[in-house]
Amino acid sequence: MKLRFTVGACLLSTVMVVHASDDNIDYVWDFGDGSSANEKSPEHVYAEVGIYQAKLMVFQNDKLVDTRVNSVDLITPLINQVTIDYELSDLSLAASAILDAKQALSLTHHWLIEDQTYVGPNANHVFLSQGEYSVKLSSYFDEYLVHETQLNIFASEPEPEPEPEKSGEGDSGGALGVGVFLLGIMRLLGKKT
Repeated sequence: MKLRFTVGACLLSTVMVVHASDDNIDYVWDFGDGSSANEKSPEHVYAEVGIYQAKLMVFQNDKLVDTRVNSVDLITPLINQVTIDYELSDLSLAASAILDAKQALSLTHHWLIEDQTYVGPNANHVFLSQGEYSVKLSSYFDEYLVHETQLNIFASEPEPEPEPEKSGEGDSGGALGVGVFLLGIMRLLGKKT
């Protein structure tokens, strides 16, 4: 006896090839969404997108002869891509998960940066030193992994700020200013006498 699942975007159909006779064979389907069927090859349309565990039990002469479980993933076909948008300022990283999907989906994002993990649509991280790093983003629907992406970035130390010029020492502008001031006072005094 062979069982094969064929899964469409919102349709589950089964093809059953039985090498023995079909006499006294019963089929019990559980589609994982509360719906069931007892046909050999039922079609089922799910009311909501999700990931379901569809189960088929085959009985012959009231004896269980086979059980098969298949995951029906109606989420992954809706995802065009999940990308990482980021800003890197010296050793500080601000990253965001950007979901491009055919319809709104509620995904949970798990980040792995260096040995740190973050959960949520955004991750802020400060690297300890300059170097090349990997940023990994795993996106989940419930507990099911539906998309992964990875980005390599180079974080660099901040450029040292130039030291400001010291005033006074070696600055002819300060001495010149005092000399001009004194010269002006001397001229004023000379005119009064």
